[in-house]
Amino acid sequence: MEKPTPTVPPPKPDDLNSALRRNIQALEDRRKQEAAAAPTETRIAEAITRFTGSMRFVYVHLALYSAWILVNLGVVPGVPRFDPSFVVLAMAASVEAIFLSTFVCPPSC
Repeated sequence: MEKPTPTVPPPKPDDLNSALRRNIQALEDRRKQEAAAAPTETRIAEAITRFTGSMRFVYVHLALYSAWILVNLGVVPGVPRFDPSFVVLAMAASVEAIFLSTFVCPPSC
């Protein structure tokens, strides 16, 4: 059984008025043209934004920070602690947060 939703599903393309269909296509074409004409810096910023907004980014961070914490708690045998006070971890996380905050909304917003 499908879960009820408070919204109406979008109409199928065949059900759209021809003027509405043309307008949607014109908007899509314009967006593609703008993306193709975007400067390299904008494309790079948008790629970074897409990646940092993905679950892959979350999983990578979860793995890296977990490993860092486990090593520095002494849980991983044979691996020496390199940041027992976690000061370097805090600094790295802070610098990363400052850097990533510039990509919250790329110039095309």
